[in-house]
Amino acid sequence: ITLTYYCDDANHVVEAILQKVPDDALCVAIIDPPGLNFWHESLKHLVAKRVDIIYLFAQGMSINRNLEKFFP
Repeated sequence: ITLTYYCDDANHVVEAILQKVPDDALCVAIIDPPGLNFWHESLKHLVAKRVDIIYLFAQGMSINRNLEKFFP
């Protein structure tokens, strides 16, 4: 088992990460964004590689508190 932690914006490293993953690997991506800043394009790259996804939508957290910031 290999566990790798990246301390960077996931949108900027998702392609580089996926290049290191073998085609027959079993993978899971845990996505815990502080707001609405994980791009749809990044998600499409993950599902194209057949990566299982755990995506945290924290109800009442930053997204709800800052809704007017994201959707003026």
